[in-house]
Amino acid sequence: MLLNMTIALIRHGQTDWNLAKRVQGHSDIPLNDTGREQARAAASSLAKRVDSGTIEWQAITSSPLSRARETAEIIAEYLGLPLLDPLDGLIEQHYGDAEGVEVTELRRRWPDRNIPGGEKPEDLAARGLKTLEELSDAGPQILAVTHGAYIRRLIATRTAHDYYDVPGIVNTGLNEIARVEDLWRVLSINGTPVGEILPAFSPQKDMSKPNFKTLTMMGDDASVCNIDGVCN
Repeated sequence: MLLNMTIALIRHGQTDWNLAKRVQGHSDIPLNDTGREQARAAASSLAKRVDSGTIEWQAITSSPLSRARETAEIIAEYLGLPLLDPLDGLIEQHYGDAEGVEVTELRRRWPDRNIPGGEKPEDLAARGLKTLEELSDAGPQILAVTHGAYIRRLIATRTAHDYYDVPGIVNTGLNEIARVEDLWRVLSINGTPVGEILPAFSPQKDMSKPNFKTLTMMGDDASVCNIDGVCN
């Protein structure tokens, strides 16, 4: 399999709202000390891959939200990488009236996930696919720090799986997507090969025009992360 380029999507480090199980979305919540330590640990792991000759990253970018930007700054400094301007296309899903509320309250008030003022899942998926193309202009191996729900929705879209089939994305988890000829293919989720994460994994189709009817609203009852990737 000839890879034309690889993009590693990294979820930002932990925030206080993650700990409080509050929906973040576009709310600009900074990293906490644990999140900063997670970013340093992620940078160390990435450096080991570079030292082993597995891959050589050219640059790093991020969502403009401070929790993602600071994570990218820490990794860039550790690896000595150019820090590119933030991309609006990497920002987290907007949750409208649900931003700032606890996940349990969101479930009570909007059980159908029809949240006033929120971004639709199909719009998030389309934005993610468009941003992959924008990132492809930056180099053959690029790191991009973004958000949990964003990464999870993009993976679900690219693999033609239901959103709930994809596990929650952990803080500073590494999720690699490669372009093979004209198709984007998911290689790993939270650092684990995708075939081990999705047992029913089937050959990935050309999802440049995905069937959004198969996509479900955001939310997660798994033990790893809740809506917006809020980790337990």
